[in-house]
Amino acid sequence: MTIGGGDRVRIVGNGEPMGRIAEALKIPPTGIDRHIRDRTGLSGTFDMSLEWSVVSDTVQASIAVQDDMPPRFLEALKTQLGLTLSSTKGPVDILVVDQVARPTEN
Repeated sequence: MTIGGGDRVRIVGNGEPMGRIAEALKIPPTGIDRHIRDRTGLSGTFDMSLEWSVVSDTVQASIAVQDDMPPRFLEALKTQLGLTLSSTKGPVDILVVDQVARPTEN
């Protein structure tokens, strides 16, 4: 899977399972700060390309909207891949460190 940067971000993947696509959507430029789980029920692998703008809403409002400017992340996810994110509650795997000790000398 390839991820680009700048004012536009693009994720491209070939032959990716849906679970891996869901994991890739939790990169900082998406603005998603929660776990993303695949609940599509789709199996197999998929080729995908998703491009969105990371220009803030205030900056976007102050500049003339360009015809070639990609949409914001959630809109791009829906229009380009036909996917939506739903917020739900459920169990999450976490790692808990309850004690730390310095190693002893040998």
